[in-house]
Amino acid sequence: RNPLAKRAGLFCSEFVDTVFHRAGLLLTPRSINPAIIGPIEVFYSHHLTLRGVYCHDSDVANLDEEISDQFKNS
Repeated sequence: RNPLAKRAGLFCSEFVDTVFHRAGLLLTPRSINPAIIGPIEVFYSHHLTLRGVYCHDSDVANLDEEISDQFKNS
């Protein structure tokens, strides 16, 4: 059974958060309401381990700073 069948569309972070939420694990402090979870919150979840990021080689140096800035402003 698809837990998100009634939704017209969603971001992948919302889907991942909903799957974990249904399994009884809150990935982020705001996971209590899965509809408001953004990718950056899943990225910084202490329940997950970063295995890699897809990006161009020239962007790697700026990636951590950019992600940190987005997380602070959300």
